Amino acid sequence: MSSLYYFQRGERTIAARLAYDPSDLVAAWASLRSKMTRRLHPDFTRDEWAYLIAFLDEKSLLAPVYSTFGEFAKTQSIPHEVYVPRGSIAVWLPNNVSLLGPLVAILLSLTGQPARYKLGSRAANLVGAFLNFAAIETENTQLREYIDERTECLFLDRGDDRIDKLVEGAAVRMVFGSDEAAGSVHAKSKSPTSVGFSFVDKHSEAWIDYNHMNDASLSELIKIFAIYGRAGCTSPKRIVLLNSSRAEAEEFRGRLLDMWPSIIADDVDPHHASDNVMACQWALANGWNASLVARNKAVIALGNMQLEPAESHLCMNIVSCSLDEALEYLPTNTQTVGYCCSPSSHGEWLSRLSTTKIHRFVPVGKMHHFNHVWDGQDFWAGCFQSIEVA
Repeated sequence: MSSLYYFQRGERTIAARLAYDPSDLVAAWASLRSKMTRRLHPDFTRDEWAYLIAFLDEKSLLAPVYSTFGEFAKTQSIPHEVYVPRGSIAVWLPNNVSLLGPLVAILLSLTGQPARYKLGSRAANLVGAFLNFAAIETENTQLREYIDERTECLFLDRGDDRIDKLVEGAAVRMVFGSDEAAGSVHAKSKSPTSVGFSFVDKHSEAWIDYNHMNDASLSELIKIFAIYGRAGCTSPKRIVLLNSSRAEAEEFRGRLLDMWPSIIADDVDPHHASDNVMACQWALANGWNASLVARNKAVIALGNMQLEPAESHLCMNIVSCSLDEALEYLPTNTQTVGYCCSPSSHGEWLSRLSTTKIHRFVPVGKMHHFNHVWDGQDFWAGCFQSIEVA
């Protein structure tokens, strides 16, 4: 059973037909934060758990609601526009960024629409683990009802005929994965009125003004890189030191090597440590000035734009170049450029980057911050269609 909820966007009254009160759902999600600070769920790393705690900030969770509908109205009046749900949502999750599942599930819950999650075949089911945790901790709430009655996690092999049924039953399709995977999913849809969102192969990098980089910024850069290495779409595949000398780049690398062990206390898995040793030797053989972080936790390699990148999962590639060169070598599938620069540089960088196809220009520390607009697509608002009222 759904109800009309009223919002005010400037001088326009907006109504939205929703199955649940979004403010109640947000309050239930936010209530988890205090419980989460007291214990770590065994399926999550400390960094993942801390990220989720920060993500459940009440003001941040309300952002898609306010962005789409406006502020909650104090009185009800004839609306200028009514938003209605498109229907069931199907989400294809990737293997390499398992935390994406819980983040998407939290945001989509606020639409109130049924959501089914097709899990990566090699990924941990963090979306199921987190939804189960939330259901237990929010008993007798609308959120508990939504999770129990309107969410489902599915492990399906590529040839499973249930995938076709998943596509056919979805009014909204969201695919995180390769270009090929997204194309395959959307091609199966026979509905001319359903919508699809594709979040596919992307490149991200960090642009650094050497003179503006302090220890706090270096710490942020190390943390951002260490979470997913080079695997995530928002992970910096390359660190670009703009207008720095070779000596400054070497000093920058030295500061990273010195700070890394204290910032990332845990050892990496043995197979990653072994891979890093091999990657360091491979990078050296291919012209990079590469060094291993203590206890083989990562590789930090200095080079230039002309060198083939060292592709190891935990190999941080650092290049020194001019702004013109950085733009020349910026891949067309770049999603995020994380920056650390002076205010005077910020304006010039943004002005030049606005001529490219990037989707995000954010501080380095926010490179992994997920929200309702992704790759330039407002997928949350896309779960609704509007009725003009005159």
